[in-house]
Amino acid sequence: MERQPILEALTRVRSRLLRVETVPGNRPAVTEGLALTFEHARLEVVPGSGGLHIELGAEAAPTAAVGAAEDEPWWAVIGAALCGAWSPGGAHDRDVLPGLDLQLRENDENPRLICIDRIPGGLRVRSMSRAEWLDGTPGPEAG
Repeated sequence: MERQPILEALTRVRSRLLRVETVPGNRPAVTEGLALTFEHARLEVVPGSGGLHIELGAEAAPTAAVGAAEDEPWWAVIGAALCGAWSPGGAHDRDVLPGLDLQLRENDENPRLICIDRIPGGLRVRSMSRAEWLDGTPGPEAG
């Protein structure tokens, strides 16, 4: 797994996740985009040709975005520190990732892994424990 340069600084300073907004997709458990607001930056994750695109976000969310702080899996990790960020299988292009795994909370603080994957029609978000992630056990889809 390869660490992603765009998230390296946020993991180094253990930036806390403050807010999550999603752009709902056409099917349950599918979103067309995510806006992740951390203490030190706001990131937008959107599906693109060949994978995920991650960009430093603007101050305002897209007009179709809705708050997701009370939704699965986000309610359990709001306020948690970003402790790791990887792209499964490595990055083929600095700007396009095949997927993104975020570890929120330290290893000794019951960490949660949020896995974001590009699927037809948008993004799929799953949550799992670190042990499930290390074992390769698929976590439940958010929805």
